[in-house]
This record gives sequence, structure tokens and C-alpha cells, in this order.
Amino acid sequence: MLLKDFVLPEAGAAPIGAKPKPEAGAAPVAAKPEAGAAPVAAPLGAKVAQKVAQGAKTVGKQLGATGGGAQMTKALDQVAQGGALSATLSKKIAPFAGQIEQILADPQLRMKFMQIVKQAAAIKKKAAAAPPAEPVA
Repeated sequence: MLLKDFVLPEAGAAPIGAKPKPEAGAAPVAAKPEAGAAPVAAPLGAKVAQKVAQGAKTVGKQLGATGGGAQMTKALDQVAQGGALSATLSKKIAPFAGQIEQILADPQLRMKFMQIVKQAAAIKKKAAAAPPAEPVA
């Protein structure tokens, strides 16, 4: 849920719903999401996955989660992709889900959470609007 629509600029990933870049000289094609389709997150790049793993491990320690950050990252990415989780991966992110339930139940915490969600959306929008970095020769 938290990673669903978030793309860091250094990940090099296309924004959610974007089609692959056209070949040189081809006309750009606008991405059109299917009617009624839920947005699905792009797979994480290596740099983003590493940052997510580090953050998941740090936060997971506070929540009492077990396992490494890589396992939590895999579980969160699968959920963001709309995929099913194995029982093992489900257990790895259960503390996160429990905490989100608690946040959503409390009006003050929910408001703070929504502020963070809006900040993340603004970062994503800014990253999507930024021109792609030129390759260094």
C-alpha cells in the first residue's frame, strides 16, 4: 500500500501506467489505463529495493517484525503488484499491516499519515515531471 505509487527518480523506472519509451524517431504514445483497472506499481529497481529494504528493516525492528529487509521488500513489492503472498512473506509484513490498521483507526494519526501520503505523491509527481538524466559517455 505504501509503495504502490511511489517511484524514486534514481530508480529509472517509468511512472505507474506508463508504456515503454518509443524507439528513436517514433511518435510518443500516451498511456491510457484500462477502465476500472486498479493501478499497479512498477517493479522496484535495484537502488530503490535496497533503500526499501533498509527502511523496512529499521521500521520493522520498531514494530517487532522478524526477518531481513530483503524479505520484507519482496513481500511489500508483491502486494504493490497485486500479487498473492506466501504464508512466510505474509508473516513478514504482518506487523506493518497491524500498524497501518491502528493508524487508520485514529483520526489524528490518520491525518498525519495522509500528509505523508501527499508528500510522497508530490515527490512522485516531481520525479515524473523531471526530464530523464542524460547518459554519461
